[in-house]
Amino acid sequence: IMHASSLGGTYKRILKVFKMLDHDDSGALDTSELDQLIDLLKIPVKPEELKSIQKESDVDGDSNISFKEFFVTLILVYLVSEQRSENSESNSNIQHLADSIISAYLIFDPECFGYIKKTQVAQLSTRDDGSDIFLNEDRWKEMDWDENQSIDFSEFVYTFATWMTDFHDDDLEDN
Repeated sequence: IMHASSLGGTYKRILKVFKMLDHDDSGALDTSELDQLIDLLKIPVKPEELKSIQKESDVDGDSNISFKEFFVTLILVYLVSEQRSENSESNSNIQHLADSIISAYLIFDPECFGYIKKTQVAQLSTRDDGSDIFLNEDRWKEMDWDENQSIDFSEFVYTFATWMTDFHDDDLEDN
């Protein structure tokens, strides 16, 4: 699941695009800055879909899209786009990232309920001796942003972005 190092090049390209869109250098994208993403990627997304994506991506509810929330935005744009197989390099990178995250998510939600329960994660991360290789209370709180005892896809992607950011911390120093 965690092959963050193999996605390093994609991470850096996403950071570069984020910084390019962040015209006011606030460290977050507002609606007008986010609108430019669709033009940049040349992916047809309806305005109402983009508003819905922005709302779903805004994990902390501050009406702006942080860099980590930008990961969520890109994945959701990819999922709603009818033109996923565009052959541009940026779309190919997004497709690879999205496919990796979706595959990881589906390990925990194979029946596509739209959320992951703590018991599902515990079942998949327990060793033969009963110890847990992944899940502890801190890890669960890191993933369950709204504290509703389940992780939806946006929370999962946001957490993945957090881990990627932690892995590439030195790249964000300029942000």
